[in-house]
Amino acid sequence: MDEKALILKAVDRWRKDVPIDAEVISSLEVPPEYSYTEVWLQALCAPPKRERLKPLLAGASLKDGQYKIEKQLGAGGQGVAYLTHDHSSGRMVVLKEMLLPVFVDMTVRKQALDRFEGECRILRSLDHAKVVSLSDFFVEDHRAYLVLEYIEGRNLKEEIKQGREFKAAEIKSLALEMCDILEYLHGCEPPVVHRDFTPDNLMLSSEGSLKLIDFNVANQQEQTATGTVVGKQAYMPLEQFQGNPTPQSDIYAMGATLYYLLTGEEPEPLTTSHPAQSPAFRLKDLDQESIKALNEIVAKATNSSLEKRFQNIDELRTAIKAINL
Repeated sequence: MDEKALILKAVDRWRKDVPIDAEVISSLEVPPEYSYTEVWLQALCAPPKRERLKPLLAGASLKDGQYKIEKQLGAGGQGVAYLTHDHSSGRMVVLKEMLLPVFVDMTVRKQALDRFEGECRILRSLDHAKVVSLSDFFVEDHRAYLVLEYIEGRNLKEEIKQGREFKAAEIKSLALEMCDILEYLHGCEPPVVHRDFTPDNLMLSSEGSLKLIDFNVANQQEQTATGTVVGKQAYMPLEQFQGNPTPQSDIYAMGATLYYLLTGEEPEPLTTSHPAQSPAFRLKDLDQESIKALNEIVAKATNSSLEKRFQNIDELRTAIKAINL
């Protein structure tokens, strides 16, 4: 939250019955089309020299001491994530760091900031119990940071890698939670297409509920008719490879995720998946009718043809609920 918003919040809290001039309120409000990119570009106009050249260590502080690093949670192609203590709220949060290019022209810098701003805007617009929340974002030392809700638990891929085999009823419950998440995203105006709806990005909290994370490659459908190819190959349908993702692309990814839960193996890219035909299928003790129904749901969700795939989440949810597990 920026300084103006904090001041406005404090004024509203403590003014009680004291009237405030409308011009004061207007000057503190953030315009709807306010571009944070312009603020970040001011920071990037500083000399191209990083104060820190290595990953942050435990004890390091950011944003004038507001955030204190506890430990690194993970690192990947999109950046580094840290478990962090937020002194302003007293809570643990996740600090997601993305290195910004330094020794490049301003156009490349602005493109990097635009991508970061896109993720911020989408996260700020979302409000759902099963979607990770964003509390703050800032740029420091040529690095962009997202301050995200900390979810205690592991993602579905980690659960499988650690040897967990989900029971049939658990998979049905998880599938219905996935439907709730995608129904919310696709019901936004404009619809939000996650484009990376995979076991890596579905956190299973310590309470046993799912929460979707990582909106780095998500987009709002009306903004990108044809775009870059992003996502994990085993979970991407043909139209996403062609740069034309739709809400049905997330349905394909959900079907591929169910295949992973049912077999413990990554699905074959760009194919219709049939988990029951895999030697690794984990629910062989189910009755044949239920196995057939599960197989058909995953196959329809991962059909390469948009016409033959589930048309929307309601259709997929109805099919899942009909299985007796």
